[in-house]
Amino acid sequence: MQYPHRLNSDGSVDSICPTCIATVATAFSEADLRRAEEAHTCESWRIAYYDRRSNVAFRLPPAPSHQLAWQQG
Repeated sequence: MQYPHRLNSDGSVDSICPTCIATVATAFSEADLRRAEEAHTCESWRIAYYDRRSNVAFRLPPAPSHQLAWQQG
């Protein structure tokens, strides 16, 4: 699994789990991030939380379409 990385202003890097959206580690070296990623186990409550939140969007009606005056024929 590939973990997205986010660069912080202090030069450290966050590793984010794409399954449970947890910050797995914040480190200054790739080796430290890799160790934390290999040891990471998702917590079931996080997966349930983000699954539930992502499903809510599919139940909402679509947002109204807005066209600017110049887009209208």
